[in-house]
Amino acid sequence: MVNCSEDILLLMDSYRVNDRAWELIIKELRKRRENGETLEAIGKHLAAHKSTVKLWLDNQRGGERTSFRDMIRYLDRLNIPFDQVFGAGIYIPEKPHRLKPSTYEENIAKTLAGAATVFGKNARSIASEVGEGITTETVQKILDGEISMTVKELTAVCSAIDILPETVMKRARELTLQPQEKKRKTRRSA
Repeated sequence: MVNCSEDILLLMDSYRVNDRAWELIIKELRKRRENGETLEAIGKHLAAHKSTVKLWLDNQRGGERTSFRDMIRYLDRLNIPFDQVFGAGIYIPEKPHRLKPSTYEENIAKTLAGAATVFGKNARSIASEVGEGITTETVQKILDGEISMTVKELTAVCSAIDILPETVMKRARELTLQPQEKKRKTRRSA
C-alpha cells in the first residue's frame, strides 16, 4: 500500500520542478529581451507565438497549459541544462546519432543535389533560405548523402530548392528500383 504522504510529496515535487523550469525559462527570455531580441524572434526560436512569449514575460510565469514535453523543448532550445531544473546526477540520454542513410535516402540526396545544381543553389544558399534549425554543414552532408535526414529537413530543403518533396521521392524510388530491375532482366535472359 502506498503512503498518502509520499504521493503528496511526489505531487509537490512535480510542482516544484515545473516552477523551477519556468523560473529558468523566464529568466532566459528576459536576458534575451535585454540583449535586443524581439518577441517574434524568441517565439520563432521556441516554436511559440510572440503573443505567448509576451504573456509569459508580462505575467512572469508560464506553463499552466504547457505540456511537459513542450517545457522540455523550451529548456532544450534555450540551452538550459536539465540538471539546473531536476538537480545534479540526473541521467539525460544523449541525442541519437544520425544513422547511415539507406540506398533510398542516398538517392533522395542525389536527386536533391541534382535539383540544387539545376536551380543554381548550393548548401550555403539553401541553409540561409531555410533559416534557423539547419546549418550549412548539415545541408552539405544531406546533399552528399552522408547523413539521413528528418522529414522536416527534407521538406525545408525541398522548399529552399523550390522542388516538391513528392517529385524528389518519386525520382529516388525510380533510382532505387533500377538496379533491381536490371538483376531481374539478367536472370530472365540466363
